[in-house]
Amino acid sequence: MKSAYSHDWVYNLAVIKEAKKWWKHDLISKDQFSAISDGFKVPFYHPNLMIRVLLFVATLFALSGVSGFFFLIFADGGEKVIAVAAIFYGLISFFILEKLFIGNNHYKSGVTEGLLYHACGFTIGGIAALTNMDNVTFVLIISLGILSFAAIRYLDLICTVCATLTLAGIAFYECFMAGGIFKQIIPFVIIIVFSAIYWKVSGMRKSTKLKIWRNNLIVVESLSLLLIYLGGNYFVVRELSVSMMDMEITEGGDIPFAFLFYF
Repeated sequence: MKSAYSHDWVYNLAVIKEAKKWWKHDLISKDQFSAISDGFKVPFYHPNLMIRVLLFVATLFALSGVSGFFFLIFADGGEKVIAVAAIFYGLISFFILEKLFIGNNHYKSGVTEGLLYHACGFTIGGIAALTNMDNVTFVLIISLGILSFAAIRYLDLICTVCATLTLAGIAFYECFMAGGIFKQIIPFVIIIVFSAIYWKVSGMRKSTKLKIWRNNLIVVESLSLLLIYLGGNYFVVRELSVSMMDMEITEGGDIPFAFLFYF
């Protein structure tokens, strides 16, 4: 899948940001920084952090008014009509994001993030409402697909985090619902799945073709390590076993496969 942003422009912006750090730390002169900026021109609209935060908040306020008016039209149509309208509204939001803002060189401007999360939320929420959550696995898989698309297409780190945690949620839910021995091996499933993802992502991060997704890959790599740690941590597993699986641990007793967690 390709990014919605120009690979060259994203790379150039990264070079300029790195050069700016060097300049601030007196590693290069102002003239050198100016020369780098001139050599790696970027036509993106990418304001400073404070402006991006303000634009993000303003975008959410504006979208709340638009979405309220939109759903007021379908208020009498029933739950199914509203759910379909939510999906349609989410897809339209993706289209507006790409054509109206990214097409006009907005790059993580605050407006783009507001529209992206808005689009993801309404699309996933609409699908969940349409199915009445009768098939949780289906909703989780659809959510994983939408969040992965948003993370890859728009280089978004929050969507990357959500997609990774959704995958962990799918593994946990499937084992939990299977019951029996599968409940007891949930930690090992998490360890195996995310160990494989960690090694795969570590290799991908070395590829120059994937350089604009480097930060996304670092996020996946870091979260994978965290989930591997949590899956193998005795005290985490013990507390989750008691609180979520109604396991009773008598005095002097222990959780299943405790010796492996000690190891």
